[in-house]
Amino acid sequence: MIRMATDMQPSVEGVCATRLENCWEFMQCGREPGGRLAGELGICPAAKKSPYDGENGGRCAGRSCWKVFGTCCQGGIERSMTRKTLHCLDCPFAQKVAEEQGLEFNP
Repeated sequence: MIRMATDMQPSVEGVCATRLENCWEFMQCGREPGGRLAGELGICPAAKKSPYDGENGGRCAGRSCWKVFGTCCQGGIERSMTRKTLHCLDCPFAQKVAEEQGLEFNP
């Protein structure tokens, strides 16, 4: 399935570019505000107000989710930040963000 972002943001050159996807959009978890599972499972910590807002071009911690404890990415919430970080190294979304950001990537 191909996912496309519909919002636009100015690029470095001032020309509009496609808005970068946040983790909840890419993973389609439904835990963003208003998402299909937000009422049942709660809003994901990565989709809430965060000091990581704007990092890697994302909203809240949507493109720095690997820094936020309590996300539910591997079918459950990790009880250890160390284990979470190890899972995130293999995450297709984290790899996508690193590739898209290139030298501007903030791990």
